[in-house]
Amino acid sequence: MGTSPDDTDDKKLDDLDGLLDADDLDDLDDVLEGEIPKLVTQLLEEAVRVGASAIHLEPTGDGTIRARLRVGRALREGPAIPRGLERGVVARLKVLGRLDLTERRLPQWGEFTSKLETGPTVALRVVTLPGSPDERITVHVSLLDTSPVRLDEIVVGDGLEEIRAALDVGRGLVLVAGPRWSGADRLLEACVRETAQPDRAVVSIAETFRAAIPNVHQVVVRPEDGMDTAVALRAAVRSAVDVIHVHSLHDPEALRWGVNAGLHGSLVLASIPTADVEDAVLRLLEAPIAPALVVEAVSLIIGVRQIRRLCPSCRKRNADGGFIATGCDECGRTGYVGTVPVHHVMRMDGAIRRAVRSADPETIVTTIRAAAGTLRDAGLRVAESGEISMVDALRETPDPAR
Repeated sequence: MGTSPDDTDDKKLDDLDGLLDADDLDDLDDVLEGEIPKLVTQLLEEAVRVGASAIHLEPTGDGTIRARLRVGRALREGPAIPRGLERGVVARLKVLGRLDLTERRLPQWGEFTSKLETGPTVALRVVTLPGSPDERITVHVSLLDTSPVRLDEIVVGDGLEEIRAALDVGRGLVLVAGPRWSGADRLLEACVRETAQPDRAVVSIAETFRAAIPNVHQVVVRPEDGMDTAVALRAAVRSAVDVIHVHSLHDPEALRWGVNAGLHGSLVLASIPTADVEDAVLRLLEAPIAPALVVEAVSLIIGVRQIRRLCPSCRKRNADGGFIATGCDECGRTGYVGTVPVHHVMRMDGAIRRAVRSADPETIVTTIRAAAGTLRDAGLRVAESGEISMVDALRETPDPAR
């Protein structure tokens, strides 16, 4: 849509006259045209600077709003919003997202793009969540004018070769297991770009897309219109395409159609919202999908986490030999800069295939961990390199003893 926070919106925020109390502000018109757009721009620029995936504006109960930025799974404090300007900031974001300013009882969501003075163009999705004492606003942030995500920039070592080998086979399921904000979307985008060659028919299925990808037909999921993930998957299978990317196989019917697509010759790239690769296998069996079909359809499962990166300028070794955050000017005194992806790759072969055929959960979990290790093992290896702290590696990865 190309809307910039510094542009004068067509509505000029006139609707705010009935929503804001002029007594709260010295000069309402000056604030609406000056301070509030500057505050919104400051929020967006700070989010981009620290590599945040979302901005959370949370009512505190005393009439103020707390701004926090999500970096990986962690939240950090964002720029302060001066008292008296809170509702103006919320209204500005609603206007930019083409939302109803007067609606506070029902959730809303909308999208816009913004060209920031600092350079990047960002795609932003505004989501409102009504509540007491007031609405909560989340702004999802995606950079648009960055270089395409490359698989070899995200994954290194043996994991990269295993993933590429599975993509080269050209059939079966490659699943990425992880919760929200785990980095699964970024990894899948890199896989899609790797497979989107001119001699292949590639379809991508999701609720929203960050950007168009050459040679990829994008299908927008709209459950409210009857176009859910399972419906889109069925249509993709019947279209006999080579590669099907699915944003999330989050329900049993979608899982069954994903397996069906893999068995019928398509390469299926999808995320599955589970804690790790072990849980992903168990989720497939609970769908329910016959163990023999799981073994034949699934070629690779990748556990993933996005963990805060220690600032290389101020990280220090502790008494245990690990690295800890301290804080400096380079990282805004937080001790962290951006995030680091951690991957755990499991091939469906050998002993793991035999364990899955047994359909015994304990045997499956024990065999996977013996043959392929765990996501925690992968996180601890990254911590040993100094990129992340041992504390974060332990906190962000599932405990194998659970």
